Amino acid sequence: MENSFGKYLELLRGKISLREASEKTGLSHTYIRNLELGKKTDPSHETLIKLANAYGVKYGELLSKKFESIDYPTILEKYGPSNKGYSVDNDLISFLSREDITCKGHTLTEDDRNRILGMLAVLFPHWE
Repeated sequence: MENSFGKYLELLRGKISLREASEKTGLSHTYIRNLELGKKTDPSHETLIKLANAYGVKYGELLSKKFESIDYPTILEKYGPSNKGYSVDNDLISFLSREDITCKGHTLTEDDRNRILGMLAVLFPHWE
């Protein structure tokens, strides 16, 4: 899968050096570069907040870009009902696979359910 999130981070960093970005974020320059290259793909919320503040973008924008880069079919294959290796999240993933889920009277679309899966992947990277 294309590393759109990493490319976006590199674009945000612009012409400042990795060392300067490291000073602004409090993250190591190696970690920042690994995120940009897609070698690291699971930044914590704290890391996203640091990057958003350092690069002058809203946290929600950065989080949205992160969600866009998530491979939802892989998440379903890994955590879906047929995978019995995980018990804590298996019920939730099974539930999100259903097509009749509603929220405040509105039926969730497949895109809605995929966004929720993406949020779970970002919120709980240690589940992988």
